[in-house]
Amino acid sequence: MAIEENIKFFRIQKEYDVQYVAGKLGMTVEEYELIESGTKDITYKQLEAIAEVFVMTTVDLIQHNDASVPGIKNYFFNQNGNNGINVKSQGVDPELIAKFYDDLYHSQLKKIPVLESLLRDNNIDYNF
Repeated sequence: MAIEENIKFFRIQKEYDVQYVAGKLGMTVEEYELIESGTKDITYKQLEAIAEVFVMTTVDLIQHNDASVPGIKNYFFNQNGNNGINVKSQGVDPELIAKFYDDLYHSQLKKIPVLESLLRDNNIDYNF
């Protein structure tokens, strides 16, 4: 999808009307519609502002990454300009989480004899 198509997609997904987004961006409805239609080139500053209105990163907006991480993304921006992403496991199949946990557990179990052998071969006490 082109950037303007992504912008329109996320606006509709968020259930924002054109007037709301244009107002948040400090532009007229006509100016904003030119961006969504691809008639007007968008600056990076405008892209950042649109991403902020949609509560997402510019990368996600450009690449259309609305489901790049399972669960819920919670973007936060503090007063010092630091930002980050909290990822919650809500909406993720508990059976899938259990399967991944089980796979991880068994892969770690396989490493124990190898590590014990290395410790033994190097005369390192490992009776914890």
